[in-house]
Amino acid sequence: MKLDRSRLLLYSIIFVTIFQTSCYVWGAGISIKDYDPSNYGLIESVKVILKVEVIYDNEPLPNARVSFYVDDEWAYSDFTDSNGVARGYIRNIVMPDDVGYHTWNVKVRKQGYDTYNSPSYRFNYRPRTVLKIISDFGEPYGAGNYSYGEIVNFGFESNIVDTGAGERMVFVNWIGFDEEGYSGTDLTASVNMTNNIHEYAFWKKQYYLNVSCDVPQGVSSVSGWYDENKIVGIEYIDLQGISFLGWIGSGNESYSGEDWVQNIKMLTPITQYAVIHREDFDLMVNSEYGETWGQGSYPAYGYANFGLDNSFIHLSRDKRMKFTGWTTTSDDGYIGNTTEGTVLMSENTEQTANWIKQYYVQLNSTEGGNVTQVSDWFDSGTILKVSTEGDQKYQFIEWLGEGDTAVNSEEKDITLFVTAPINQTAQWKKECTVLIASSLPTSGAGVYLEGDEVTLRATTSEGLLIRRVFKKWSGGIDSTDPVFSFRISKDTSIMAEYEKNYTVFIILIIAALTAVGVIAYRMLKS
Repeated sequence: MKLDRSRLLLYSIIFVTIFQTSCYVWGAGISIKDYDPSNYGLIESVKVILKVEVIYDNEPLPNARVSFYVDDEWAYSDFTDSNGVARGYIRNIVMPDDVGYHTWNVKVRKQGYDTYNSPSYRFNYRPRTVLKIISDFGEPYGAGNYSYGEIVNFGFESNIVDTGAGERMVFVNWIGFDEEGYSGTDLTASVNMTNNIHEYAFWKKQYYLNVSCDVPQGVSSVSGWYDENKIVGIEYIDLQGISFLGWIGSGNESYSGEDWVQNIKMLTPITQYAVIHREDFDLMVNSEYGETWGQGSYPAYGYANFGLDNSFIHLSRDKRMKFTGWTTTSDDGYIGNTTEGTVLMSENTEQTANWIKQYYVQLNSTEGGNVTQVSDWFDSGTILKVSTEGDQKYQFIEWLGEGDTAVNSEEKDITLFVTAPINQTAQWKKECTVLIASSLPTSGAGVYLEGDEVTLRATTSEGLLIRRVFKKWSGGIDSTDPVFSFRISKDTSIMAEYEKNYTVFIILIIAALTAVGVIAYRMLKS
């Protein structure tokens, strides 16, 4: 016997009350089984998918409309499938602020029945996203689980993966098929993990083409890596002194034959060798001075080394030849200023060493002076500016020179034209001071140059009755001559010494006494 609707509802309420913590809720003839997540379930994916199974009379109920509510707001509607399963894709819970617990429930509608509201359940929303990197080559980094909204870097350390002799894979680009995924050619990139992301790395295969010849200039194609299936041209270039004999190739689609120009398809690593015959060219090494080496015959487009044994050749004590560089007759010859060089023998070649004459310039100064330029070797024709400076209490006298272009001058700054050996000396003399201490006038005190002649003159006498008379010079010299000359070599302090002379006074006294005696005698006699 069928139950009427009110009785069935009553039974359902009683059943829910008894089993409200169970996975099954009965009402209006319909039961709801919630799972994935169950009550208080943890959801760590970004997209929240809630599932329910609708049961009617212990059998799955298909085609029932199920509306999912999260936090009392409608989120999604779905119809149950043949197994009575409906899914709710919760799209509005995608922000970090929504992390935590949420309530959810469903409403089930079936024709002929009242709408059924399930109890409320909870789930714990802790979204974690997954970055998956898919690549057939290389070792990518960055894949893993991440917090929602985290910025993640991913990529490869290198854009090239060596897969074998003459083969390699080259990174092309990324394709991200998910929202916020990256698509582009950057080897490394970053993504915002607001949902699960799959990144696919695409690569292309390359093969190595080795084009060689005993004379590298004889082939135009450059050895290197080329994309699979690429058409590459190889070509021999005609060179003087070389005869082309043909190509020898190895590898799928390589070429062996006598054609100068050929196209090959890169399906495997390929080696192409140009077979040639080389003539010999002569190298002449010329030099007016010194010994040379390296002259001889060499195969066409080979390299030849040559040089000099010395860059200086002395002609005398103050004359020499200095190597200045090479000139050549060939476009592939050597032009430079090193004693050794290398030439590419693309034709008969002459290398000539160039020289310049140098002279030694000796620059000196006597005591108390110095020269701004140092003594050295100078190229013939050099214009040399020279100056001299002196110490305190020294006086410049002149430049004295020896040599065809030497200079004699009383100027401190001179110009030398170096066309022969030169010996220049700056003459300086020391200043010497003469000081005289005297009670009477003298002459000769002053400043002299070392070696000058100094003449001293002293007052010979002074006074009438008691006279002061010059006695001698003392101090730096010793002489009794009132006029005395000497050569000075240093600062000198001199004293003029005087002594008292009473001769006139005594004579006058004697004369006076004599006169008095004569007068007295005459007076006595008379």
